[in-house]
Amino acid sequence: MYNINAYGMWGVMGTNNLNNVLLKDCELNRFDIHCYGRDVRIINCTFKNEKCKTNNYNQLSSFYGTICFDKCTFINFQPLLFEPSFHTYTGFNLIMNSCVWQGNTDTATIINAGRLEDNKNVVRRKELTMTCWPNIYINDLILEENASTYILPQQILLFNIREPTTDVLRNVAISHISHISVNFHSDKHKPSVKFCNYNVRTESQITTFSSEKDALIIGLEQHY
Repeated sequence: MYNINAYGMWGVMGTNNLNNVLLKDCELNRFDIHCYGRDVRIINCTFKNEKCKTNNYNQLSSFYGTICFDKCTFINFQPLLFEPSFHTYTGFNLIMNSCVWQGNTDTATIINAGRLEDNKNVVRRKELTMTCWPNIYINDLILEENASTYILPQQILLFNIREPTTDVLRNVAISHISHISVNFHSDKHKPSVKFCNYNVRTESQITTFSSEKDALIIGLEQHY
């Protein structure tokens, strides 16, 4: 899909069962795969919360493979949200290459991870019973500031979850995720990079990578 410039109250695109998707040179306020998808590449697209009063995200559920944003711009917009109503948190890779972040808050959230739940108790499909988060590869992230509208974030929050119960935090171990890398375009402004807004458990230790100009990813030592 090329050169789509459109906005809608609930977002422009939402469907199921999409494989091998390419979006290029588009300007949208939402792109969703509600249930089952694989391998999406998005090139030179702009996402912003235009005419969509309550939503500022792209929504995925039961996604596999890789979603890759190349040279995309996010204006007061979260790149991904996991759709919790399907209880489907599958393993995949998120790649962001040379993307631009413009926002008006001092925290930039990459993934809204919805509600953290014990899927084994609520999901009947075997392949969806695990609670997985993606590996994250953020390369050459550009943080832009506009004196009248945007501010430079002081923190990059990789995963934001809704308030979980004590039992969930104690019993649920997140699978699949094993790698995080975050690299910034410039060393003039380097916000802190935080794993999650809650202390969660992962099944294995997460390998992190940063070059000499990058901020330290914090909070991982207590999560596995």
